[in-house]
Order: sequence, then C-alpha cells, then structure tokens
Amino acid sequence: PPNDPDGRIGIWDELRCGIENKLGWLGQPTGPAVHMATQSDNLIPVATLDKLISGQVNTKLTQDGLQIEPRNPGGPGFSFSIRGVPAGGSDLTVAAVMKGQPLPPFPDTFARFARLEVTSGLNLISSEFIDTGIRRRGESEKPIEQGSGARCEIKTIKIQGDTRTALAIHPPYKGKVGYTFWTRDVSVQENTDLLYDIGMGPKSPQRSDGVWFSVHAAVLKDGKCGKFTKLKETSSKAHAWLPQRVSLAQFGGKTIRLKFVADCGPRESSTTDHGYWSNVRVLPKGTPPGQLTAPEEFMTWIGPDFFKSTFYYRHIRSSEVDLNFHIEGMAPVSLKTISAHSQPDVMYRLFQNGLVLANPGLKAFTFDLSTIAPDREFRRIQATNNQDTSTNNGSTVGKTVTLESKDALFLIAVCPSTGSGQ
Repeated sequence: PPNDPDGRIGIWDELRCGIENKLGWLGQPTGPAVHMATQSDNLIPVATLDKLISGQVNTKLTQDGLQIEPRNPGGPGFSFSIRGVPAGGSDLTVAAVMKGQPLPPFPDTFARFARLEVTSGLNLISSEFIDTGIRRRGESEKPIEQGSGARCEIKTIKIQGDTRTALAIHPPYKGKVGYTFWTRDVSVQENTDLLYDIGMGPKSPQRSDGVWFSVHAAVLKDGKCGKFTKLKETSSKAHAWLPQRVSLAQFGGKTIRLKFVADCGPRESSTTDHGYWSNVRVLPKGTPPGQLTAPEEFMTWIGPDFFKSTFYYRHIRSSEVDLNFHIEGMAPVSLKTISAHSQPDVMYRLFQNGLVLANPGLKAFTFDLSTIAPDREFRRIQATNNQDTSTNNGSTVGKTVTLESKDALFLIAVCPSTGSGQ
C-alpha cells in the first residue's frame, strides 16, 4: 500500500485492523489452518501405499509409517513416485505427512530439502541423472571434461514465446568433436511411450549444421546394463519445440536405461549446436498431447519430526497424474500418510478475535460460516482511506462469504472467542 499520511511505510490494513490500528488484533489461533480440500475423497488407496511406491528405492512398513530409502546409495539425493493417481478436474491438492533422518555432518535439527512434482507420466528432466558424459570421435565415453566445450545442465529456456524447464546440451567442440549424453533408469509399465521435445538455440538455423538427437535403450538386469539399441534419431537446427514419440512396448515390465545423445551435425561441425531436451516423459501409449499435464513442482522441508506439507496444483489436464518425490540426501525418509484431492486448496483459520479465509483457486468459492463457526458472527475491517474501502467497509457479513479467484479476507469477530488457543 502507499505510505501513510504521516510519511511512514504503508502497512496493510489486515495487519493493523484498519482504522482501529491494533497490531496482533487477531489474537491466538483457536485451531490449525483447515485445508478444505482434504475433507473430500482421497484419490490414493492408502491401504496399499507400500505397493504403490515405484522407483529405485526399498520400502518397509514400520510403526512410523512407510520407510523409504534409496536402493543404490551414493548420490546427492533420491526419488520415488506414486503413479497413475486419478484426477477429477483441473485442481489437485496433495497432503503428505513425512519425516526424515538427519544428514551428517549437519545437526539433527537441520531439515532436508524436498520437492513434489505432479506431471503426466514419469518426468525424466530432473537433477537425478545417473550419468552424463561425452564421447569424442575415436574415443570411449567419459564424464564431461572442463575445457571440452560440452555441457549438459538444467535451464529455463524460452523458444518462440514458450518457456520451459529443459536440459541444455552442447556437443564437445574443443579438441575433437563428438557427442554429449545423459541417462535415466526407468521401470517400464506395459503399453507405454516415451515422449519428448527437442529444440535449438536462436542462432542455430543460420549458423549450425544441426544436431543429431537420438534415444537408445538397454535392459538392466541384476544391476548390469545390457547392449544399447537405438530407438529413434532426428536431426534438427530449427529454433522451435519439435515433439517426438517412441514406443517402449518391447520393454514392458522391464527396467531399462535410456540414453539421450546429442551429436554434432552431418558436416561434423559443432558451431552453435545449442540443443535442448524438454518434456521428456514416459506415458501410457497413445496419450494425446492436449491431455498432458505439464510438470510442476513445489518444495517443502523434511525434518526429524513428522510434518504435514500441502501442495496445490491448478493446471491438471490429464485424467491421471504421477506424483514424483525428490529428496535431498540418501538417508531414509518415513511417509506416514498421503492424500490427493480434486479440489482447490481453499483454507480458513479461526482466531480468538477473528477469521481468515483464503481462496488460491482459479474460480470463486463460497464459504459457509454457519458450518465453520456456527456460534459466532463476523464483520469486515473498516479500511483506512488510502486502501480497499470497498472490500473492507466495516459491514457485518452473513452466513456465507464468496471470494473470487486468488483472494483472501480477514474478518473481525463480533463476539470474540474465549478459547485459550493453540
């Protein structure tokens, strides 16, 4: 808000109760914030949670819930998924209660960073690559060398107005030319496809002879990788996102290693070979592009005590989604409960002296105050003259209050609660 008339920094009326100018006017909360979406049906069959977890992890049911740990420790973190969660509309709210063992050498009280991603199918563009590298002509594959000119890193890339998280690659060009690669291990379900988009930088159409983008697969058995088979190869120098699709039908029920290769063009030139992989996903066979949910993730913390994290996704386009957890460090985590709901994460919280309502959804929502607080009445804040005198007009509200998209409202209790709060 603008500065107050006396020249001080402007303060929101909600913080000081408008013209009453009372800091801390809400008093103590009389209970936790209520996420109304979690009161609807849970889309995840909790009774079989241990059977729903997929990925390179081991699980064990304990008194603290489901313990999850990486199968092959030794990296910066690990991932696991709950695949095929049904979605009943454009909104999805996920609530998870988790805790995790501490990471040495940090103190036990330090929390670990975690992310929950929602997408159609298994998103392969993340920090959990098991390998990246290069191969120069006449040499064997090796890790990317500083000074080779090669790169393979996650970037935010904009092509023709379409901004995405992508894996930016460049083949080696200092010394001998060759290719850059990255890999991911995937447990393939029956009747699935690999979808991905390729793109090139803005100067590539004029200066590059193109990049050969190819995908290879090898079966993993007893931790050993078999011989790679080339599944698809495409050359491009277009500054555009070009969709690609590959059938994984021959690998149904198997765990495979996918290798994504970016090689210099037909003239063996690496000039301006700035290439990008985007939207790399494993999906049910034949999924139409218009019914894909783009990858979206939010972060949370996992500490030594159980903590409930709530995540809200507004742009679900598919009939089902995958939930992909990415956990910092290799120490085990425990998942006590998880639920998913096809509702916006509408919230309220009661206080001794008031009520706060929040609607983060994309549609208007009506709150039933007779259910939320049946024995209490509320009125609006009386705004100062330089703020929202229309919304905060001091009037008494009825039994229902409607909030528009991405809006919130602070209300004053006409008869404050006598509860001691929590």
